[in-house]
Amino acid sequence: MNTTAKMVEENGRVRRHVEGVGKQDQGVYEQLERNVKENFLVILQQKDVELLKADEELSRGEHELNETKEKLKKSEEKLVIEKNISDRNSLEVLKNFTKREIELSLELNEGNQKLVEKEEELKENTVKHEKLESENEIDFKLRDEMFNHVANEEEELRQKTVKLLAEKEELKQKYEKCEKLMAESWKQNTVKHEKLVAKKQEELKQKTAKHEQELQKIYQKLTEKEEELKQDTLKHAKLVGVLEERMECPVCLDIPTTGPVYTCSNGHCVCAACYRGPRSNCPSCRVRMFRNTSLLAATILQNIEHSCRNQGCLQKVAKEEKEEHKKACLFRLVTCPAFSCKEKVAFCHLVDHILNQCGSSMAKIKSTIIDVKGPAYCNYILNNCYLEDVLESFNVITLCWEGKYFFLTALKPPGSLWNFYVQMLGSLEECMRYRVSITIEEKVRGLVQTVCSAPFPINMEARVKREAGLVVRSTSMEGMLRQHASGRDFFTIKLDFAVI
Repeated sequence: MNTTAKMVEENGRVRRHVEGVGKQDQGVYEQLERNVKENFLVILQQKDVELLKADEELSRGEHELNETKEKLKKSEEKLVIEKNISDRNSLEVLKNFTKREIELSLELNEGNQKLVEKEEELKENTVKHEKLESENEIDFKLRDEMFNHVANEEEELRQKTVKLLAEKEELKQKYEKCEKLMAESWKQNTVKHEKLVAKKQEELKQKTAKHEQELQKIYQKLTEKEEELKQDTLKHAKLVGVLEERMECPVCLDIPTTGPVYTCSNGHCVCAACYRGPRSNCPSCRVRMFRNTSLLAATILQNIEHSCRNQGCLQKVAKEEKEEHKKACLFRLVTCPAFSCKEKVAFCHLVDHILNQCGSSMAKIKSTIIDVKGPAYCNYILNNCYLEDVLESFNVITLCWEGKYFFLTALKPPGSLWNFYVQMLGSLEECMRYRVSITIEEKVRGLVQTVCSAPFPINMEARVKREAGLVVRSTSMEGMLRQHASGRDFFTIKLDFAVI
């Protein structure tokens, strides 16, 4: 109990000391206190257990010694009584008593021996107890030394804490001083910056006003130049109109695009196509034409822009650009890609024709154009007449891939061949940048027919169509056919598109 009281008092002292330390070092002191507590509690528990065991053994020995003394006392009383009785009894009784006395003496000797053993044991326990108490005193000394060491460390930590708090306060004062200086510097710099910004804004305002005046002058000059250019353009157009009027052939009512240009003696022009020879008469004044040509008219034709003759095109091009424009004109006439449709349609109106007018177009029947994202699959259901040796063409299928229009045609000319080809709505140069794979496959029999090439241009010649694309013999084609739900034969064409 004294040990526990001392520990409680010591822990209270440590706790009071720790509570006086600053908050920032409280965690260190609490950890130190916990470590000290745990160490001393373990030591005290071990010593308390040893002391309790020694006290129990001492108590047990004292109890046994008291019991032995009590037994000895009772034996002595009984012996006295028996001696009194023995004086009165006969010799036989005396013999019995003597025998009993001997037994009691033996018992007394045994009791004395046990008493001696117990006293010896008690003495040993007493020695052990004294030894434990001496060890306990040594432990208390060690504990005091440890407490002194902890107290010294706590004092050092307290001094360090005080020093750190002083340094913190000093840093705080320096920080406040720096903050104050920064605020003053910021205020001064802000005033300077505002003045500088105001000055720059004023300069910028003046420069802007100056630039606006210059721009106004430039705009005025540009307006005047545009007006002059407009007047010059009108004059040029008027002059070209007069020249074209003078150069217009009175026979075909068209302006010649190439020389020579024939003239009569009065200066009337006739194009080379309408000229009827030197003995012919001028269509305008009826004088003899002879072989007179106009160098001036030929020079004018070389240097003026000529109107495109395609219906709907309003563009005028120079003579050297005429052939190139003719190939790329959006209003040039192209033949409908449907094999059985021979109608000539303007290039820019072909898709509308396929959707709304062509009688051999699947897009018109379905009222839509197939938009392709990957491979395209097209089914063809056959009539019984495909076995006959006659020309059979199927409706053209229109597909759109990456903004370009493609037309798939399936054709069975008279004879033993089928051919399948794809046309593209574009020129030959545009078609060469694409590749189209045409594949006919019958997976059950393992039959495949395929070809990969550039699509044909929309203006491909009719004679090429019967030999273009994928060409398959009729005997091979029969192996590709499958049975449709309607009972008729059909086959599937797969198309793959790519850009090179």
